[in-house]
Amino acid sequence: MTAVALVMTCGGALVAWVALQQTTADASTDGGQPRQRARFMAILGLTSSALFALAIVALAIPRWVLDACQ
Repeated sequence: MTAVALVMTCGGALVAWVALQQTTADASTDGGQPRQRARFMAILGLTSSALFALAIVALAIPRWVLDACQ
């Protein structure tokens, strides 16, 4: 189940990465223009994917440790 969750998280990160590549690099992330919002959402998607992956791994570590001790 951990591997499935990590694959899904990586899929979301891939979608966010593609969206980030499609936005212009000189667009700021604090404006109200559609391109600026798209860049902000792509960066937010990458950041949240990284944090979710970290949480998934952190929750799986005790299961690996406890299984090794039994």
